[in-house]
Amino acid sequence: MSLLSMLNSFNDGMKDVSRKLHQSNEVTRVTSELKHHAYAEKCWLEAALKLAKSDVEMKDYMADPTYRRIHAEMSAAADAAFPQDSSDGARPGPIPNFSQTLHHDDPETSERIRCTVEQIRLEREAMLSEIRAYLIANEEACAYFYERVKELGGEHYLPALLPPLSR
Repeated sequence: MSLLSMLNSFNDGMKDVSRKLHQSNEVTRVTSELKHHAYAEKCWLEAALKLAKSDVEMKDYMADPTYRRIHAEMSAAADAAFPQDSSDGARPGPIPNFSQTLHHDDPETSERIRCTVEQIRLEREAMLSEIRAYLIANEEACAYFYERVKELGGEHYLPALLPPLSR
């Protein structure tokens, strides 16, 4: 093998690496906003679900007057020590939009974008199905979840969870 053919082979390899890096960057660029919106939705819904589960657990404790009194005192002390400014709170993001046309001039890159979007959609559907199943099986948690989502300002996420939240 001559030096020239080795250099050509090396050059071809570097072109392939460069093409794949460019393709990966394009996929990331085109899908990053969708990923961000899906992640934000997941975080908001999971936070509301954790709070709802906590509310269900607290309900039994709150039936005890002594516990309720101690809880009220501790909550008041915590609120006084750590006042919360509601204007600084995070805001829920938009609902992930999978209907956006995500196209690229390069067919291979376009296919990778389509596959990435499909993966995000499937992960979102799995998360929503898991939450939906929990809420269907736990009616009491469902009521608390609905209230927590409203309290957190994420009502626009609720239609994705229908039917258990068909209120």
